[in-house]
Amino acid sequence: MASQDGLIPLSPDGLYPRPEDYIDVQMDSKDGPSHAFEGDGKFLYTSSLATCIGIVISGTYPPETCPPREKGYDRFMIHTSELMEEENYAALRDEVEAPKANGLQDLEAHVTACDPISNTSQAEVVSSTETQKSLKERLRELVRSDARIHWYPYQFDPSYDASMALFSDRSVIVEQGTLGDPGQPPSRWRLDEKN
Repeated sequence: MASQDGLIPLSPDGLYPRPEDYIDVQMDSKDGPSHAFEGDGKFLYTSSLATCIGIVISGTYPPETCPPREKGYDRFMIHTSELMEEENYAALRDEVEAPKANGLQDLEAHVTACDPISNTSQAEVVSSTETQKSLKERLRELVRSDARIHWYPYQFDPSYDASMALFSDRSVIVEQGTLGDPGQPPSRWRLDEKN
């Protein structure tokens, strides 16, 4: 069932998407980044971003190139803990570089990460700020444009989590919400981009 804006609702109080419609991206996956083909109808989805970083990269191929599955992937996602961020980002970068050689262009990055200011200790604020600053610099090298890096900070709270979805049309939804009490549906709200 599509929502009013034409996208499958992600909110738990709406209808859950069917498992065959999306690829569930796990934290610090040993298999590396998740990816999808142009035209496959799948979307990439991750949740439980309580203190983690979600990163998606998407691009397009020139229309005169070969059929989608022969071109390579056009959408990529990782869900990484801050401790594994450098290693997981390196795997993501490597996954994106090969399709770039096959014509993948117009790259965009979307990132959701905990707002460092909302952390509970000064040491965590400094650590998160440095991690995110370094990540922005590396993403700038990959997508070749500051304007194509979209940042969605969420507030740290033990009773909240965040989720992220990258659809086949390259649109992105980032939500944060309460985990909810037993028997009560959690409330969800969309996060706006902030740079």
